[in-house]
This record gives sequence, structure tokens and C-alpha cells, in this order.
Amino acid sequence: MQPPEPANRPAPAAQPVEGDGTASPFEQLLQRRNQIESILQVVVGDDGVVVQDFTGRIVYANEPAARLLGDDTVTALLRTPSADLLAHLVIHDEAGRDVSGELPGTAILRGSPPGERTLRIRNAAARERWVTVRTLAMRDDRGTVATSVSIFRDVTEQRRTAEFRENLLGIASHDLRNPLSAISTAAAVLARFPDRLDSSTAAKLVRQIQTSTDRATRLVRDLLDLTQAQLGGGIPVARREVDVEALVAGAVEEVTTALPDRTMVLNCSQAGTAYWDPDRISQVLGNLLSNAMTYGTPDKTITVDVCPALSTVAIAVHNHGPAIAADELPRVFEPFMRGVTAPNPQRSVGLGLYVVKEVVAAHGGTVSVMSGPHSGTKFTVILPRQL
Repeated sequence: MQPPEPANRPAPAAQPVEGDGTASPFEQLLQRRNQIESILQVVVGDDGVVVQDFTGRIVYANEPAARLLGDDTVTALLRTPSADLLAHLVIHDEAGRDVSGELPGTAILRGSPPGERTLRIRNAAARERWVTVRTLAMRDDRGTVATSVSIFRDVTEQRRTAEFRENLLGIASHDLRNPLSAISTAAAVLARFPDRLDSSTAAKLVRQIQTSTDRATRLVRDLLDLTQAQLGGGIPVARREVDVEALVAGAVEEVTTALPDRTMVLNCSQAGTAYWDPDRISQVLGNLLSNAMTYGTPDKTITVDVCPALSTVAIAVHNHGPAIAADELPRVFEPFMRGVTAPNPQRSVGLGLYVVKEVVAAHGGTVSVMSGPHSGTKFTVILPRQL
């Protein structure tokens, strides 16, 4: 038989448990918040969540939403005044209309029905993402909309994949079909009337075949490079020692031979040698020179300046002509970007400058562009002599 316990023995200390009256109101609130955070993490995953009160102020957000809207942490986002946050957000809908000036959940607070739409958002860090936004209304006991909840799902990669597919189909159905049709037509005429064509007509048809073949070859090469860059981890290069001046001069000569009516000046001396992939760097120069020919004023000289330094070589291609629009400058190296100031914008599928950027990056270099209505357009490539 156990002896009875002393009556004055203190009872075990009660652990704070939510709802049992022993936890303080602050502790209960913190526990509830942590529970909600855990539930949201399971439900929304990597999606961003923003809750706005009836004034439109953000009262809750998670980390994905903070990054999307341009802040490093949720705390920084919640401390940012709404006016400051909106001043640094550029928002467009799927049709390209500017809908900046308010967060998606604000419309719900004004009485708009809940729904889902796709938006392109660029934040203060110039980070641009496509998102689908689903907005919901939270009502109080009287049925009045008290808060709005916006759930942001990043669909940037899906959009890029869709655009990539559409552009490839466009190239196959239009851009590649055109030179192949020209080759087929010219070859058919030569085959049908071999003895009835004078020498000048035959030579013209042969030149047409050569030009169209070159264009089709460039298209296929650029598409292969695009696929390699986006799916294969970058464009491969095979380095060897090259004479810089001879390499640049060869690229200039190749372009001027094809277009003898255009004037091009090369400024280069004592450039020395470098360890580059000569075929790839020739491709870079060819794309930049062809771009200058296409968009430069025909009667103005195109200048190619080679500026050697101890460990790097800078190559600048400068043409006069219409300036690249300010809103296009940040995107000129993106794939499928076509200039709108060329006499015939359809002559390019917009891969040339993208390939330039990728090849230069594979060499450990950089490429930049400056453009103005009076100064013309200058592309500058800076390459290390060796890695």
C-alpha cells in the first residue's frame, strides 16, 4: 500500500495550450498565425499570397509574393507604403494595356467580381514575370467586403515555352518557306528553259538561288544555336589562337563583297592574338555587320573599330540611321526581337543579336548597345584574350 502524497505538494505546471485559457492572447494569436502559415504553405506551395484590408493596404503576404513585388522579405514589403510600392511596379494585362496604379485585389475592394486574369509584372529590380492572379473577397458578418485575397502563380516559363513554339512555327511556315520557294522557283525556270535563257538571266537566277540558300542556311543555323543555348546549357566554342586583325578583316570583307555598294571602314592595328573560336566570332561579326547594313542609312559609312588592351579586345560596330526606341533597347538581345525601323522587318527572324549575346557569353565577354537619333547605333563587344 502506497503512502498518501503530502497534501501540500505543488501540482505540475500547466503547459500553455491554445484555447485552454493558460496561453496569453499574444501567444494564441502567434500560434494561430503559425498554423495559417503552415496551411497556406501546403495549399499554395510556391504561389504568392497577398491580403489587403478595406483600405487597400497589404496586411499579409508570403515570401513568393514579396519577391514578385520587389522586396527581399515580407517584413520589408509590409513596411513599404502602398504609394511607394505602386510607383515601382509596371503591370500590363494580356492585351498589353497598362494597368499599373493598383494591386489586383484593390478592384475587389471596390466591388468588382472575383476572377482570374494573366498579368505581366515588372518590379523595381526590373525583374519581369508573367503571373496568373486569382482574386477573392472576404466578407464580414454583415456581408461587407472587408479584405481581398490575391493568389499569384508564376507562369513565365509556360509563356516562354508557348511563345517559343509559336515563333518556331512562324519560322517554319513563313520565314523558312520563303527562301525555299525562291530556290524552287529559280531552279524550275533553269531546268525548264536551259537553252532559251540568256547568260544575264541565268546568272540572276543562280544568284537568287545562292542568296536564298544562304538565308535558309542562316535560319537553320540560328535555330540550332537557339535550341543549343536554351536547352543545351549554352553554345559550345572551340578555342584556338587566332590573329585578331585578320579575323575581323575577313568578316568585313565577306560582308562588303556581298554588298559592294555599301561603305565600311575598319580601324584596327596591332591587335595581336587571342584564344577564340574563329568560326563563332566570325558569326558574331557577321551578325553585327549585317544588322548595321539592314538598319543603317545606305549612304552612310559603317565603322568597325578594334581597340586592343592587355587582356581584352573591344570591337565596336557603328552605323548611322534611325535610333532604336528606348523601350526596345533592353530587349534587343532577346530571341525573336525584330527591329521595326528597317525597310523590310520581315527579312530577319530576330535571332541574330541573341546569338551574338550567347556566343560572346560563351567566350566570357560582354556585349552592349548605345543608340540615339543623332549619334546612330553602336554595338560594342568586349572579349577576353583568353579565359
